[in-house]
Amino acid sequence: MENTRVLARKLNFIEGEWLKEGAFHSEISFWDTDPQELVHYDKVVVDDFEHVKHHGVDVSYRAVRDGVLAEEDVHNLGDIINGKVSGRDCPKQKILFNPIGMSIHDVSEAYRVYKSAKEKGIGKDLALWEHPHWL
Repeated sequence: MENTRVLARKLNFIEGEWLKEGAFHSEISFWDTDPQELVHYDKVVVDDFEHVKHHGVDVSYRAVRDGVLAEEDVHNLGDIINGKVSGRDCPKQKILFNPIGMSIHDVSEAYRVYKSAKEKGIGKDLALWEHPHWL
């Protein structure tokens, strides 16, 4: 386990002291940020912490596991949307969003890449089915 942490620390490229006031960081992989760096954020938000806990590798989970954050300091996006928890409390607040458990994150990024490729006229159409049901 220690070797995994050392390797992960070497691979990280987001450091908390780089954050400006009001920064919003959306984590896009499991290893962008070392769990120790979460002390630099004023609010940590996930899609669903129960899902994140069972996933077991997300930075927010590892921060709770390692005692960097208390579980109650990690907020579910749904609770913010439903008004149970406030979102940004002030303009200077630094927020980390760890959406790894939410497949919509992958779908939205894939769509952005697709649109960019279409605009640039690059890419290749693939026939994934011999007879698609929608044709």
